[in-house]
Amino acid sequence: AGIGLAGYLVARILDTSSQASVRPVPPGHQEIAWIAPATSGDGWERLVAALTLLQERGSKPAGGAALRLDLDKAFLDLSADVPEIALTLDGSAATSLWVRWYKLSGENNSRQWIANLQKRDTPPLAIVGGDTSDRALALAEALKDAQGGWRGPAPLLLITTATADRYFPSDRDGNLVAHEEWPKLMDVYPGRSFRFAFTNKRMVQAVLDFVRQTPQVWPQNPAAFAGIVGPADAWTSFAMLGGVGAWRPYFLYT
Repeated sequence: AGIGLAGYLVARILDTSSQASVRPVPPGHQEIAWIAPATSGDGWERLVAALTLLQERGSKPAGGAALRLDLDKAFLDLSADVPEIALTLDGSAATSLWVRWYKLSGENNSRQWIANLQKRDTPPLAIVGGDTSDRALALAEALKDAQGGWRGPAPLLLITTATADRYFPSDRDGNLVAHEEWPKLMDVYPGRSFRFAFTNKRMVQAVLDFVRQTPQVWPQNPAAFAGIVGPADAWTSFAMLGGVGAWRPYFLYT
């Protein structure tokens, strides 16, 4: 048991020594840090494919240099390693923009990565992440608390697919609060947060617009309406219209 415990502790020490280890940024270079779960291999592959397509089909500005990618370390054998892509313009090999995937896990959360990135001389230009609303909130809160501690301009937060407009404040201790009083996700790290996904509010608006513009989804009774023309008395016709719900407006709620 003692030998097993000692082996476990040594393994943990060796494992945590490489945890949350950020890559250096050479002088003159810049970095974009993608902070996403270690299970986001599909997302990383799509990013690599998109950058490859940009290199192949991207238009070169007049008199400008073509974009070149270095994908030698885009896919690594060890799952704990930090994959990276270097973007370089022709003739500017001394300066590159590095896109690196820092993996979230049980050992390394958003705050750990932000704290380690903050120790470098060159902060990331941007932190990309927030595939879910709770992860976006965690990143925003970590960046908010880290403001003022960077050795350069604080990075931007680029939220990918989180959809929440607002979040329930933890200091409420479970007390019920009207949703419109909840703080906004974009106000956690104000002035430096951007998002690239539809919000819940916008998606609901799109659904309701579709419902309003699509008569097939509304209750209809063609037979009742056809029978209304039969009575000679106008008041009877109006009463029948009321009976089938013609005067009753339909309301949509979210």
